Amino acid sequence: MNLLLVSVLVVLCCFFSMMELTGRKGYGILFVILAGIFVYAVAVRNVNVVPDSANYINFYNWISAKNSFNVFRWNVSSNENGFTFLLLIAKKLNLSYEELFGVIALIELFVYMRAMSIMRVLMGWHKDFYCVYFSVWCGFWGLFYGAIVLRSGLAISFAFLSHAFILTGRKYKGLFYGLIAFMFHRTIIIYPLIVISSRLISVMSRRKSFIALFVLMTAWVMRLQNILFPLMLRTAVIFLAIFLPIGNIVLRYIEYAIGFVNGMIGLRAPLLMAFFIAVRPRNNKYYDYMQKIFFMNLIFSFVTSSVAIGGRLNSICMIVMLPMLCFYLLKNAAKLYERCAVCSIFIVWQFIVSLKITGIS
Repeated sequence: MNLLLVSVLVVLCCFFSMMELTGRKGYGILFVILAGIFVYAVAVRNVNVVPDSANYINFYNWISAKNSFNVFRWNVSSNENGFTFLLLIAKKLNLSYEELFGVIALIELFVYMRAMSIMRVLMGWHKDFYCVYFSVWCGFWGLFYGAIVLRSGLAISFAFLSHAFILTGRKYKGLFYGLIAFMFHRTIIIYPLIVISSRLISVMSRRKSFIALFVLMTAWVMRLQNILFPLMLRTAVIFLAIFLPIGNIVLRYIEYAIGFVNGMIGLRAPLLMAFFIAVRPRNNKYYDYMQKIFFMNLIFSFVTSSVAIGGRLNSICMIVMLPMLCFYLLKNAAKLYERCAVCSIFIVWQFIVSLKITGIS
């Protein structure tokens, strides 16, 4: 990422967000400025930092609008068909790969903003705060998922919109956008599974929530997941080996597939969970609902963090923290300077996480 553009974006995100928090209203024109800088930064980024971008460019250059059937046939074992179809449309419009990246970033941003506009009614604030919405999203989901892992970014945005529609009772729209999300990346199936499994957790008091988080993190620090997940996997494979002839072959090669490469995912998610428990409001069922999903995502991350893909999967459901964060910023009784400080720290923190992954150029 271009350091100058990102630095300007960070400063403006903090400043414009504080303006909205102070003025208690959204500023659409300021949001347009932020969105323009973000889309431009994504479009002109260095594509050689991580291999994902180069792979997307090679695939896009290979596509021809005249051989769409062959594209989809070849695509069975590669990119999902929804993403391929989007690239075919872009190819027909003769977009360059810079314009393509900019359009994808704009789609993700628009879908996310629509979801947050729906969520705010559920969470209890009555105006859209565009710069706040954008700023808490941009640092991680914008610059990482919007600029690097494009298929996952599109899938997460549409899954979040699907979730918002379902929560408001518009189930058919929710299912429609959920299907679109799945067409962009199959791993998004983790999102509804975590949401559904979160119903197994009852709403706990603040004290019990902290105790549960402490127990989980103690197990995490002791790296018990490095024993738990491989043990579960091996048990399943041994069971297959008993009943299926192919099981012996699977058992032989599964040892090479089990990796202990991720370890802990860092303190970002647990610290955020502790913060959301500490500032949890009374009698807001949607906040409690999002908190349960976030905690279930932590449990899922603990179980799967011993395998390589676990680090990617644990980020899928983390987007549910944004309505909780915005609730604190917009509805909490905390003093204005405290909310502005929390907002700025979160914004800068997320940008640092993304730049560490994507690099600066």
